[in-house]
Amino acid sequence: MTKELIRQEILSKRLALSEGFVREASAHIQDDVLKSGLWPKHGRVGLYAPIRNEVLTNVLLQTALE
Repeated sequence: MTKELIRQEILSKRLALSEGFVREASAHIQDDVLKSGLWPKHGRVGLYAPIRNEVLTNVLLQTALE
């Protein structure tokens, strides 16, 4: 399988996820990031604007702004 075919297959599977599943999984992932000790207490963070059923980053953005 080529890299492009693998990417297409993964994208297809991600697009098939329900909105509810993406929200719930994103909440768990963001919570894990915040509790991991990797989240900086001071300084800069880089986030992305999620598209096409990527992990939501809204909680991380709100935390960073606070």
